[in-house]
Amino acid sequence: MKWAAELWREGEQRRASEDADFAFILQAIWDAGGQLLQQQVPSIMLRRLAFQQVWYQTTFDIGGIPRQALLFCELMVDTPPVRAFAEERGLEPRHFMRQLTQMTFQMGEICGLPELRMFQAAPGADDAHHRSLFVPFVVLDLPAMHRRAQELAAYGTPREVELCEQTFLIRSPFLETERGAECVHPHVFFQTAATLFYDVLRERDANQFMRYFGPAFQVYVERVLAELPYRLICEDALSAMLVGQGKCVDFAVVSDEALLLLDSKGIEGHYNERYHNLSEVLTPLLKTSALHAADQAVETVRRLPDELRRPLTVFLCVSYKQLNVGSGTALRDLTLGTAEWDAPRWNEPALPPENLFTVSIAELEHLCAVLRSGVPLVDVLQRILACNEVAESKALLLGQHLVGYGVSQVPDCARAAISRVCQTP
Repeated sequence: MKWAAELWREGEQRRASEDADFAFILQAIWDAGGQLLQQQVPSIMLRRLAFQQVWYQTTFDIGGIPRQALLFCELMVDTPPVRAFAEERGLEPRHFMRQLTQMTFQMGEICGLPELRMFQAAPGADDAHHRSLFVPFVVLDLPAMHRRAQELAAYGTPREVELCEQTFLIRSPFLETERGAECVHPHVFFQTAATLFYDVLRERDANQFMRYFGPAFQVYVERVLAELPYRLICEDALSAMLVGQGKCVDFAVVSDEALLLLDSKGIEGHYNERYHNLSEVLTPLLKTSALHAADQAVETVRRLPDELRRPLTVFLCVSYKQLNVGSGTALRDLTLGTAEWDAPRWNEPALPPENLFTVSIAELEHLCAVLRSGVPLVDVLQRILACNEVAESKALLLGQHLVGYGVSQVPDCARAAISRVCQTP
């Protein structure tokens, strides 16, 4: 289907599909999957196949919209990329977010999701004007959709090793039809809404945007962690406490029985980093993100003063979007056949690979919500590690371990930010 969209030509006539065509496609996909499995490391192949389905089966990241409100309407509101966007589009960040929240609220009403009523915005005199400026960000006509498919083809995985992709309609959940703008699928819209403003701003000028987003994201992570009932040590203070010279992570959360180290990475991962399944391709990409973060964590642990050492130490590399990595054991598997497989980072007794995790900001917010509900830090961490030792309860992502706690995952700081957006026309 993706290739058909990419190769489509306006005005081109194609015969109607028949049952035999679909049977051929299904058989070809089945055969190709078997060939890929024979050629690649099975553990990587199976994880990529699973991740192909994960995002379809996860619920709406309800924290995604409040998170964007705090990041782009407050923490980054006066930065060059945000100001340039506002001047070019005539749409202030708070107005963009008001339209997104209102559209999300309306979709929630249609789909019977009462929890999304938190996104109902107070009426504003300029809403109709702002909506006309906002709509082009989420609605495409068919020729524009096909042009986008052709543009994205240049960044895709080579077809001979292509395994899975998230739909490119994630940036255009509505298509213009004879009946007006129609939603491709509510799930696609909800995935779009969770990172829409981030995607729009990054698409303008990725290099400029990321220079300002990285520091803002670190501030955001700090505010989320500051809501925990535990001692929080930030990078400067932590670095001053460490013994000797070396790398240092951004944060340490300290309880009586456990030490949680964290490093914020304002990244979303290279395209191939999320969907490729060749370790020789993945490893160079991971060296600047998850592998580098693991090195920072190991060096930090080795330099810890006695006052910070705890019976259990766990490290989280926190990225803005999901990198589809999971535990350090899985991260090491992704480097199989390369020099990184035998790197010293994997041999630190106080921080073994199974105690390393690469998580999204949504997963961190969920973890913090569990801790704010009163569950002790050491209990949560020990349960995750114990489950990952048992094949039947092992999870690909840390967030899958947190679902059973049944707590809201919107931090107070982000909830306050989206409330200000909804209440101020």
